[in-house]
Amino acid sequence: MFVLRQVLNSGEEVNHLLGNTYSLFRRGQDSFEKYNAEQGFADSVIAVIVTDDGFYPVILGQRTYIMHENGSTFARVDLPSREDIERTKRVWNINKDKKDWQ
Repeated sequence: MFVLRQVLNSGEEVNHLLGNTYSLFRRGQDSFEKYNAEQGFADSVIAVIVTDDGFYPVILGQRTYIMHENGSTFARVDLPSREDIERTKRVWNINKDKKDWQ
């Protein structure tokens, strides 16, 4: 069994039971782009974890881990790719001077 642990920017920890199988699709992969077209993810979403019961966006800067049911870390999935970092810089530079943009 796998568990998704997300540590929110507020410090809260949220755990989701993923089950025995999951798929991880990163931005730029065809499967990610399919979910992005359907859901319209924000630019801060760098990946999506898909299970039989639904999907979980992975947010840039929000610590996200896949854990074994015994609590050991299986993978950290929130680390951005070079493309994610460059895209984030572009979005920031375009929007940084807009009123009320955060």
